Amino acid sequence: MSMSEPDEAGVDALRELIARLTAEGAFGPPATVSAPIETHISIIVLGAHEAWKFKKPLNLGFLDFSRLELREAACARELELNRRLLPEFYLGVRSVGGTRQAPRFDASPTLEVCVHMRRFPGDAELPRALAEARVDAPMIRRLGRELADFQANCDAVIAGSGAARALAGHCEDNFTVIEGAVQEARLHTAVRAVAAATRAQLARHAGLLDARQRAGRVRRGHGDLHAGNLLLLEGRIRVFDCIEFSETLRTGDVLNDIAFALMDFTARGYPALSAELLDAWLERSGDYAALPLLPLFIAYRAMVRAKVAALDDGPEARRRLGQYLALAEETLRVRPGTLILTHGLSGSGKSTLAATLVGATGAVRVRTDVERRRLLTEQAPGLLGSDAGYTAAWTSRTYARVAAACREVIAAGRPAIADATFLRRRERRAFLELGRHLGVAVRILDCQAPDDVLRVRLEARNRAGHDASEADLRVLAQQQRDHEPLEPAEQALAIRIDTRHPPDGTALAARLGLRLLAPRG
Repeated sequence: MSMSEPDEAGVDALRELIARLTAEGAFGPPATVSAPIETHISIIVLGAHEAWKFKKPLNLGFLDFSRLELREAACARELELNRRLLPEFYLGVRSVGGTRQAPRFDASPTLEVCVHMRRFPGDAELPRALAEARVDAPMIRRLGRELADFQANCDAVIAGSGAARALAGHCEDNFTVIEGAVQEARLHTAVRAVAAATRAQLARHAGLLDARQRAGRVRRGHGDLHAGNLLLLEGRIRVFDCIEFSETLRTGDVLNDIAFALMDFTARGYPALSAELLDAWLERSGDYAALPLLPLFIAYRAMVRAKVAALDDGPEARRRLGQYLALAEETLRVRPGTLILTHGLSGSGKSTLAATLVGATGAVRVRTDVERRRLLTEQAPGLLGSDAGYTAAWTSRTYARVAAACREVIAAGRPAIADATFLRRRERRAFLELGRHLGVAVRILDCQAPDDVLRVRLEARNRAGHDASEADLRVLAQQQRDHEPLEPAEQALAIRIDTRHPPDGTALAARLGLRLLAPRG
């Protein structure tokens, strides 16, 4: 079989086999079985409560399902990989045997194989759930945390230093295919602009890409993490259908894997959800060092989608192609972000205010409460939960880590929010100097609330036990004694916020001079 030509006779034989299985009731009463769904590489049969996914006998170069043993291995691999994320839906690999005139499951000799799954409800598909406004920020933030945990357990590819070269190859393939598929001069111009900006970013960050591979941040993850491969099941977003046919396409920088979802949410018109996903993933993973690569990764994922659209026909495909090209070009036009400091006593609403800006502006917040705990977990776990983790030395290390993370956020063109009390002048001065060094604007959110409100909030937070902060009434009393008020020069940079009132992200962004995230269509 030619690498570029499908085995049409083999695909027709598979269709006939599925038709006979349906007629024999192998998938349940025939009246309950939907017409098979065909993708480029699969045929999927949907029963009343179950589904069966058959792989077409194809050899497309990047995948080879041409022989039965190859399809059997691919089915086993699909089961193994997807059970990492959705184990209850991937039931097993089933064989079809007997004769082609009278096929049946689990008979000999084996004629074909398939992946046996539970059928998920039609309204579970995330694009539909998004369109029906059934997806909210807490769901997306949980997904971000779970993806960070999933990636932490994926196999790392440490040997060698070919991450930059591999990504460059994937990018060049996208450019070549798109340019060969389109005729319009304006589209050629757009592709070449994206290609030039991408190559510049690759040249700039080649060392970082390879260093991350050596550090274990290139992993065998999902590979196709867009909204079409997400489900909303019982109030939780679940992931399925990772790439099983190509380890090369499934392997990459962990942020590159996440970037597909970030790009796709933005392209679908939900940039706030994209921002929430990134913020939650970063808070869980602590991988702020990857952020200078984010524009490159998002543009790459947009061009993957642009390639698919370029190979399609019709005005809708051309609209999508133009949309993805515009998104890639805009993303690669990196503008330094703003540095925002919170300021206030524990319980004054700093984190709530910072969280509001995440969804409104695409800001990334870096919390001292989270980074202190991460630092102690890495270097001195015995100090967790004790006053020993709050010494001047540990506090200095915590603020230094937050500063380093903010530097990476700004390099990615995002507003950085240093979410901390900033009650001491030396800590504020260090961040003001960071802003001057980076050449970006620095603003201070001065969060205020009456003492009785502070106490009520802290008591409620400590009862709930879900927040990273360990501050209690004793800590609050000490802060009230020792804090150093903003100096006149700092007050000139500050916006005073009475946090007794619900924050308005749009209004606050305007006061800070931050650009609002604009939904796309």
